[in-house]
Amino acid sequence: MIICKTIDDYIVKLNEYYIEEIKLENEVQYKELISILKLNLSNEINGIYSYALGYFYENGIGTTKDIKKSIIFFDISAQKGNSDAQAIMGYYYDIGYGVKKNNDKAIEWYLKASKNENIFAQSNLGRLYLKIGGEENNIEAIKWLMKAAVRGDANAQYSLSICYREGIGVKKIIITIFIG
Repeated sequence: MIICKTIDDYIVKLNEYYIEEIKLENEVQYKELISILKLNLSNEINGIYSYALGYFYENGIGTTKDIKKSIIFFDISAQKGNSDAQAIMGYYYDIGYGVKKNNDKAIEWYLKASKNENIFAQSNLGRLYLKIGGEENNIEAIKWLMKAAVRGDANAQYSLSICYREGIGVKKIIITIFIG
């Protein structure tokens, strides 16, 4: 965990680290940080300020927890190409968190994030295609699960192993291990 003494230091670190890895020294500073980020939204390039605001509202950091505001800011960030925000929007539509469950929108956001190499989105996109089912969707599922599995995503690896065991989207492969 990186503790930042000043808001300026925090803003610099936002561009270098995952938001979960950095923290302000003083909780009161978050209210000021939120105001500064809101004022600078028009100047952000990669959607990181709006992503941070979405994260703060989602978790009630420096403000009251507010999922509707969280979604607004994650959506702004996702529209600006932030793959983490795109993956979050996909996940929200996938499970119906704060929005109406919508597989088409979930796939749309997961695809954007997946094409930006977001491993969480690749894994979830594969699992969503499996959940929807059908031969064409199962083939797409394998494609995205494979991408995430090769990159080390344990959930994708597990889902992929089930696909091979059951012959979903791939030729059925059963491997028996003898311990003796």
